[in-house]
Amino acid sequence: MKLTVYFDGQYWIGVIESEKERQPLIVRYLFGSEPSNQEILSFVQKDLIRLLERTLPLNRLERPIRMRKRMNAKRLRRIAEKELRSAGIGTKAQRALKEVVEQRKVAVHQQKKADKEALQERRYQLRREKSRQKHRGKA
Repeated sequence: MKLTVYFDGQYWIGVIESEKERQPLIVRYLFGSEPSNQEILSFVQKDLIRLLERTLPLNRLERPIRMRKRMNAKRLRRIAEKELRSAGIGTKAQRALKEVVEQRKVAVHQQKKADKEALQERRYQLRREKSRQKHRGKA
């Protein structure tokens, strides 16, 4: 069984992948706002089993899943590492957050640049005014 929680742009969603009677079972659960670890644990302990019991397995697969009795531990570790590295369902939220951070960074950079240019212009105008004051009486 595998539970993946991701942000789809509006809501936090949990996707549960499991097997029932050797058939794959996929369930989508809507959390709404960002769930805390406590809320996820509560969901797993209380609601997950009832949700899986009500869901029917998928019957329309192109080819059957071949189950092995036992897999080498090193192979299992490699598969797990590959899944963690792959851009899976959970990275959408990370990409959205990263995009927001990048946009904020660009906006801050542009604002700083505008402020710096305004400060330089103000200093220039003050210098010009001071210079004019020095030469005011001469004509």
